[in-house]
This record gives sequence, C-alpha cells and structure tokens, in this order.
Amino acid sequence: DKGRKRGRASKGGAEEEEDEDEDEDEDFELSLQDLLGGLSLDSFLHEFWGKKVLSTTIEPSLLGKIARGLCDGDLEQIARKCRKDDNSKFSGQEIEDMESQLEENRRTVNLPFCFAKSAVALKQAFIATPGAPASDIEVGVYISRGGGDPAAWHFDNNHNITIQVYGSKDWLYTPGPPLAMASRALTDLPHDAVSQSRPIPSTSRSSPDVRCISLRPGSVLYVPPGHWHSVIPANGARSLAMDLRVATIPRAKWISEALFAVMALGIRGDSLAGDQE
Repeated sequence: DKGRKRGRASKGGAEEEEDEDEDEDEDFELSLQDLLGGLSLDSFLHEFWGKKVLSTTIEPSLLGKIARGLCDGDLEQIARKCRKDDNSKFSGQEIEDMESQLEENRRTVNLPFCFAKSAVALKQAFIATPGAPASDIEVGVYISRGGGDPAAWHFDNNHNITIQVYGSKDWLYTPGPPLAMASRALTDLPHDAVSQSRPIPSTSRSSPDVRCISLRPGSVLYVPPGHWHSVIPANGARSLAMDLRVATIPRAKWISEALFAVMALGIRGDSLAGDQE
C-alpha cells in the first residue's frame, strides 16, 4: 500500500484516520500528448477528435505513476477521493456495499467524479491543451471484477478517453450518429424524430461493422460521441480504468441553466447578493 494514514483527534476525543499521500510523484503532471503514442497533438485534434476511434499505449513508467496516483487500485481509498452527483462524500457503508456488489454480484463500480491525484492530473492536462474544444470535463474510474458483467450496448454524447490501468477489457464498437445530443442505450425506445430516424446497428461480433479493441494495462482508447459500444471485462485480474469525459455544452443550455438558477432563488425569496441592509 503506497498510502499512509495519520491520526487526528475528533470532537469526541477519539482518534480518526485520514489519508495522506506519499511524497512520491508529488509534482506529477500529465499532458494529452503523453497519451497519443507517436501521434502529434495537432493530428489527433484534426484527424480523430469527434471523427474516429484511436487506440494507443503509454510508457510503463507513466503507467506506474498513474497507478500510484490512483491509490494503487485500492477501491476503498479511491472511493474516498470521489464524490457523488451532489458533491457529497461516500460513507464507509456505501464503500463496503460497492465492494460487495463488485465481488458478489459481478457489477462494475462506476465512480464518475474522481479527484484522486491521477484523475486531477488528467483533467488539468486536457484543460491545458491548446485548441482543445470543451466546456464540460470530468474524470471517473471504472472498477470491474475479472469476467464481470459487460456494459450493454450504448452510445454517449461526450468524448471518452480511457486509460486502462489494471486488468483487461474488450471494447466492441461500431460507428453511430456523430452529432449525438443525448446518450442512449441500444434498448431505449426513440423519444424524438431524430432518434427514430437513426438506424439501429447490428451488434453481432460476426458483423463486419463491429470491431473489437482489447485493452491491457497501459492501453489508451479514444471514442468519439455517438459511437455504439459495449465493454466486456476479461477473465483474470480485477480491471481498473480511468475515463476522461469531455462534452461541449451549447451556449443555450448554459443560459437556460443560469435563468433556472435565478428563478429558483426568486421562488425561495433569496438574493444573488445575499441580504443587504
């Protein structure tokens, strides 16, 4: 275990434990170029971004740093550095339930809002990339048992950059609608005219349109929005992947959310500036 714990006194006088990271890799920085193999950043943004899938690998030394920045794959420690949708922390009982669901029910643990060292470095790497088009960026982790349940066929409305840290996975994919305004599972009923007009692809592994990319530790995979895919944990060791999700939020949505926030404050009788005398 690369982490260590130190005690601190609680209000009740009992000693509590909190995590303290190792000094190793304290200044860990990551760049998007580090993930592209021999491909230039300019080529990636102009030839692949939003257009087609890219599979590369990273150097073993970088993989080791990423693994250490993800608590060496320890689910409990990673979960303590993640947040829920409402930005609250996971309780100890909730983390125990994750472990139980993973091992006993073969369900993948999805922690979409991760703030472990490597997750923060990956997010900052994309933000610092010149010309990277995005307005909504999050980093999460997926932890799966070897041979666990696969993720059903679906497409996302965001860009995905996945780094496989531990274990192995097979990604099955086939191209879909490039302008995907909303994520959709293959089994979802179409809810508008646009969805009704989109063809449902064949997902048989024998189909010439279905391709498989096997991820191993150090593999990096970029999948554009709208590409149908299913993820299958391979037999063997537990799988851990870190996932950068990048979405471009339309200006109209930003405006509508800002208006909603102002109206909600008005309904509650609050003021944006607070109470003033």
